[in-house]
Amino acid sequence: MTPTAGFPQGDWDCQVLLNPAPGFGDYYCVHRGPIRPGQVLEPAWLRARVDSGTPGETQTATATVRPVDGEVSTANNTAQASVAVVEPGTIRGSLWIDQDRDGQRDSDEPATAGVRTLLFLPQAPVDGDPTEITAVLNPDGTYSAALKPGPYIVQVQIESQYLDFTLPDVGDDATDSDIVTVQRDIYGGIDAGNSAVIDVTAGSDTTIDVGFIDLTS
Repeated sequence: MTPTAGFPQGDWDCQVLLNPAPGFGDYYCVHRGPIRPGQVLEPAWLRARVDSGTPGETQTATATVRPVDGEVSTANNTAQASVAVVEPGTIRGSLWIDQDRDGQRDSDEPATAGVRTLLFLPQAPVDGDPTEITAVLNPDGTYSAALKPGPYIVQVQIESQYLDFTLPDVGDDATDSDIVTVQRDIYGGIDAGNSAVIDVTAGSDTTIDVGFIDLTS
């Protein structure tokens, strides 16, 4: 397992030190307030990523605390947590400009990567799970991600003065747009389009395509 990016947690602020080696790494955590003698602090949650493994096996992470100063006993400074490796599912898709605004992608309609961001939003996160996962969008407008099984929504955020979402679920499902609801920014800034909830299961492969209307043409 490899530590992932640092994050704030309650009164703790934790960061991953640079360039952790696969399977090993260091966090540097600072408590934001003063610590009184005998005070029991809330826990600091540390995230680690499973880099490889076989579905069904169990991997164990060990964390050892090395305080800078002021600790009377170090007998309880090591803890372990075990996780089961699960087979991920995949969500993939493509983004394109719907030039004739009919909700279907024609063979001559171009791809686009010109959106603000594309997110996977877990709908049933457990402790330690991220509340959003940023997708990597390729220059040709395609994306693909392996995700832990569970329910997700794909959200695409756009700058509303340049783009709008085309009609959803029109005609052939293989060439339509799968954004079914849109959250409008009343101040004309960033609009967010959402897919229906996708049930990602082990080995599943779901396609969510997104069509846009170019408001500048």
